[in-house]
Amino acid sequence: MNYRGLVRKIESDEIVNNAGGAAFQLNKWQQLERFIVIGSHRGTYYVTPRKLTMDNLGNIIDCIAEDADRVVSLVLDISDGGKAPSNDPALLVLAACMTYADLKIKNLAASLLPKIARTATHLFHFLEYVEQLRGWGRLLRRAVANWYTDKPVESLGLQVVKYRSRDGWTHRDAIRLSHPKPTSEIQENLLKFAIGKYESGVLPDIVNTYLEASKITDSYSLVGFIHDKIKAGKYITWELLPNHLIKDKYVWSELLPVLPYTAMLRNLRRMFGYGTFDIGNNFEYAKDFLTNERNIYTSRVHPMAILSAISALNTDMLVSSDFMDCLELAFFTAFRNVEPTNKRMMLALDVSGSMAVHYSNGFSPIEAAVAMAKVTQRVEKNALVKMFDHRFSDVPFKQDDGLYKSVKSVIGLDFGATDCALPMLEAAKHSWPVDAFVVYTDSETWYGDVTPREAIRRYRNTMGIPAKLIVVGMTATDVTIADPNDRGMLDCAGFDTQTPSVISWFVNAS
Repeated sequence: MNYRGLVRKIESDEIVNNAGGAAFQLNKWQQLERFIVIGSHRGTYYVTPRKLTMDNLGNIIDCIAEDADRVVSLVLDISDGGKAPSNDPALLVLAACMTYADLKIKNLAASLLPKIARTATHLFHFLEYVEQLRGWGRLLRRAVANWYTDKPVESLGLQVVKYRSRDGWTHRDAIRLSHPKPTSEIQENLLKFAIGKYESGVLPDIVNTYLEASKITDSYSLVGFIHDKIKAGKYITWELLPNHLIKDKYVWSELLPVLPYTAMLRNLRRMFGYGTFDIGNNFEYAKDFLTNERNIYTSRVHPMAILSAISALNTDMLVSSDFMDCLELAFFTAFRNVEPTNKRMMLALDVSGSMAVHYSNGFSPIEAAVAMAKVTQRVEKNALVKMFDHRFSDVPFKQDDGLYKSVKSVIGLDFGATDCALPMLEAAKHSWPVDAFVVYTDSETWYGDVTPREAIRRYRNTMGIPAKLIVVGMTATDVTIADPNDRGMLDCAGFDTQTPSVISWFVNAS
């Protein structure tokens, strides 16, 4: 499509973004935080995932050179704090710290490996990253060896049987390269089991459970097996069971009371499909479990994982509205307590073409932006929600519409060019009093004769209101429309569980 009125004027402190428009360069620390929170595995409309990753790797190295301690602290804060929907970017940054930092920081990063790589899947992802950056030296071998030997045997046994391989890596590979030295007979037996050399001896209970389950040949017997294990107080999870026998509603009914929070989320579609929630009080149990605040907080579930579950339960499955309401309540609860500002706000959603690229978790930046906006809209009485591309219009959902309905309403929109100045220009045109504009965008603005910076200036001068501009970045690009020299502007990373609270704080700050 041939659009007219491109932004031609680039001021001295602005740069050309990936779409050819005016934007500001994020400082290296803002870019690093945005990358750890959002990642770049799906890229943007204008930039490939590989280029985004390589650009961010260069920035990671620069940050390490400037203040490696700060890099490690940021990784720990975001990863251990459950602020990001995916742990992979944090693992890549940790791998970079073990490659490009000085010996002191390398040792610190190595000591934090169990905190950042909390599961064997994380460990295998980390090994894939680190092997692309460096070879296997003594420090890396020791870090990986300690990952195995420092865990209690039952916890390690769970990792061995639950996460057997990822990214082409297996426990056999990791153990053979790291040479962990067992500290007990049972740990030695477990490590031998992990590499396929176990012959006899005591193993952790969870491994014995896995081996017993592997001998079961029918679902009826498996249900009894699960029942007996739970009654005896033994740990049991679906990953320990034979894959060909778990497509059974009674198997999942038996597992339901012991499913961890995120495991239940990931398997909701499966259980609805099998009819598990038609049995007994399973339906009510699931609703109560998923909306329990303590379960949400202790599981450290990211709100976007709940959004993924909501997206997966499409209308074809005929999931009841009250169950979807429960998931929506869980989504909002996962953001903790967001305080209302009681200010006049405009929440502006970028619905341009670059926001329609889908992430691997099943939703696009615009769908995620709607979900993030609903969090703020839910607590703000004076929040005006609009959308824009090269046009400005009302959103296709109402304030009292549920999260699922609101998110789905933006799918299939006629996405166009990007003009991030429109929220401010239209507010000035209609004399709408706005104390804070919150723009959810990838900052790939390029259309129109006025830059966002100039638009907010005009709005302030026209309306006599010292309006603030908060930019919620929905992709891991290194640009923003927020002027870093303007105290009334703020750039946030989308998907961060603290973003709605940060918005509230900034709007109320003097």
